[in-house]
Amino acid sequence: MDTGIAEYRHSPAVTIRWATSADAGALELLAELDEAGIPEAPILVAFVDDELWVAMSLSTGAITSDPFRRTAEVAALVVERGRQLTVGARPRYAWVPRRRRSSAARRFGARVQPRF
Repeated sequence: MDTGIAEYRHSPAVTIRWATSADAGALELLAELDEAGIPEAPILVAFVDDELWVAMSLSTGAITSDPFRRTAEVAALVVERGRQLTVGARPRYAWVPRRRRSSAARRFGARVQPRF
């Protein structure tokens, strides 16, 4: 009997989180595999089925990934999550209040002279 439902395929669980001191060994192994240094803190890490695949420094944007796996999509997820976490950290533009002229000055184009 055909139910029309596609066969279930295993989707690996992807977890993106802050690196902790418990991740030090996995970060060292990942850096050694990628022939790179451990990224500067703060670090976001991506685990796929409990294995560290990608690490990214939020301060420098440097990415360290497992060269023996297809990590491009996971790295893109980490970059996007890093962008979400840092978007509020820096203003998009600086708001500068403007001094408003009085309604009479606006109507007649006059400049308000300071009184001494």
